[in-house]
Amino acid sequence: FKSIKFVGNLEKKIKRRLIKQGNESAEFNKKRKKQTRTGIWSPRKTEIGKKKKKSEEKFRRFSSAFSATKWKVNKQK
Repeated sequence: FKSIKFVGNLEKKIKRRLIKQGNESAEFNKKRKKQTRTGIWSPRKTEIGKKKKKSEEKFRRFSSAFSATKWKVNKQK
């Protein structure tokens, strides 16, 4: 009979774990708003994307400022 009880406990444990996993994945899916074109969204990918965007933005700002100063210098000549 002990073995039967053990199986019951195991089932309970597995069920609990599955429920927990289900809840976690539900939370995860809430956070994940959409699938990206490249495939399934992952937190790391978005982090990389954010960094890329930031650096592009910085570069754009820098290049526009640079061209503006160059234009001013040329105008003064």
